[in-house]
Amino acid sequence: MPARRPETIAKQARARIARIREALGRIDYLCSGTLLERTKMCGRPGCACAQDPAARHGPYFEWGYMRAGKLEPAQRDYEILQKVFPTAFQIYYGLAEIAWQKKDTNAAIRYYELYFSQAGADS
Repeated sequence: MPARRPETIAKQARARIARIREALGRIDYLCSGTLLERTKMCGRPGCACAQDPAARHGPYFEWGYMRAGKLEPAQRDYEILQKVFPTAFQIYYGLAEIAWQKKDTNAAIRYYELYFSQAGADS
């Protein structure tokens, strides 16, 4: 295989950088962290999700950051997202999960209620 010339390599790199910049310019909102997509079991014994993993509820999206080697929920960022994307009701589920993990039952219930009031019946 013949060696590529430095000019060719540089030209290809510049073209790739231009494509990446163009793609980044089309993104509405960009932030760091880890976005997890999950499905969950509801805990009701008669629900199909208890027996069939394909029937689990969701998907639900959870967003967090790695801090000190652990994934930490990004509550403040969810709240910012809630203001930026007010129609994205899935954000309420993430806020509810964080409140539940922090043992803030009242906030968890409030966010779960907001989520279920806007989510479809199949959620």
